[in-house]
Amino acid sequence: MNVDWVEFELTKFSFFRPLSDLGINKVQAWLPVADHDNIRRASSDGTWLFRTQGLDQDFAVIWSDFRVNGGSFGRDIARRIASFLEACNEEGLPLITVMNSLGYRFIEGRTVFNDVFNLIPALDNYTRNNLVISVCHGQCLGLSAVLFGLAHYRIGVRQDSTLNLTGPDVFRLFFGSKVDFLSFASVDQQYLKTTLIHERTEDLKTALNRACTLLGTVSSSTGLLPMVSEPGVSKYLDFMPRQQQKVERACIQLLYPIADRYLEVFSGFDSRMRVYLIETKGKLFGLLMNPPENSNNMITVRTLKLYQDALRLFEALRIPIVSFLDTPGVDPRVDNSNQDVIQQMIEANRAIIEYPYPKMGVWIGRGFGGANTLAIPRIYGSMANYVILERTTLGVMHESIIAHLLEKSKRMLKLWQASKEREQADFQDIVDTGVANKALSIDELPAAIQHFLEGDYSHLDDGKAPQQNSQAPDSVACV
Repeated sequence: MNVDWVEFELTKFSFFRPLSDLGINKVQAWLPVADHDNIRRASSDGTWLFRTQGLDQDFAVIWSDFRVNGGSFGRDIARRIASFLEACNEEGLPLITVMNSLGYRFIEGRTVFNDVFNLIPALDNYTRNNLVISVCHGQCLGLSAVLFGLAHYRIGVRQDSTLNLTGPDVFRLFFGSKVDFLSFASVDQQYLKTTLIHERTEDLKTALNRACTLLGTVSSSTGLLPMVSEPGVSKYLDFMPRQQQKVERACIQLLYPIADRYLEVFSGFDSRMRVYLIETKGKLFGLLMNPPENSNNMITVRTLKLYQDALRLFEALRIPIVSFLDTPGVDPRVDNSNQDVIQQMIEANRAIIEYPYPKMGVWIGRGFGGANTLAIPRIYGSMANYVILERTTLGVMHESIIAHLLEKSKRMLKLWQASKEREQADFQDIVDTGVANKALSIDELPAAIQHFLEGDYSHLDDGKAPQQNSQAPDSVACV
């Protein structure tokens, strides 16, 4: 297959307008050499492959063209995509995939399997070296749904989009016409009922703008917004319910001293966890935060999946992370959408331990039981770990619960009360046992984060940070 790069302008075809309207026009397409002098829509074989050029951050694009073979994957186009990924991987290009495809090209029969199945390991390998963002737009069925799900960050376009392993016609043949396909396959339903979609947008242009904004953080922080103080956003908060206003103000008050610029990602995915890209004094880091003043911060399966996916995104960006913990604990109810909570807690812990770049944890409020591992204790390889003095309540369980459990055993109650008396208001007992490095006032937190980002641990009691539990480099250049 003789395929090579050729200069191409996106304005040649109107369906590229959502991308060309963002100022991206001149690209290099990966097309058969025989078509270089006469590029037609059919030249794509259902999937356009191109890379941008001349931007602050160039990137690669895989774009399904549903009007050509339903954007499906046959033998030839699968081989072309695999060679495209190999070429772009050598250049270290981040990738946006725009999926609008019927999946396997079934008219080619079962002989497509080898080439088409190869796309899964090819794209998975690409994600190990480069940031990949996927967009579901239109029909995202079969193989395209699997490829969509391999990305680090996944955006669903709400308008007329579905995501499933098969389409409505096949579904009706098996399960009858009474079952509503859209009741589970629409982007809205997939977003609400699964963790496959990280964010929803109203249209394709907004989704691509969001993807390009996130890509801007790969080489610089050009995609981040200036941090605005709480008074500067009061006019927006006034339209929110009172409790939500309280939460938003608390978040801003916590973020404002530590962030020059920021970008919230996974926005709205889970009310118990906020995820941000933060720039401070020219250094970029990822922040995972239970929103303060939010009474319902109990950790669920969805929260734990968000934690894992956020770490995967941050790892692709090669940045340090900070975790702010304020939770009454992990939701122990094993029912409905929370059935897999124990396994997901295990997976989240594994993701924290194995995260290969510097990490820091801070208790900013409640911390009970096993949920405290999300504060990245020192034994999990955190380079620095702190307790905020005036905010934190930390324990195995809330003392009122323990008192209730032990009320029928005076001996055990007495033992617990003795242990309680040994706990110190300044959390020195936590520091002495090695769980945390130090207790801080909230005003000292910005300086502590800056020390962490600079790799300066001289302010700690021993002046040393623990060794990472991974093969990460000794220092990380924050982009």
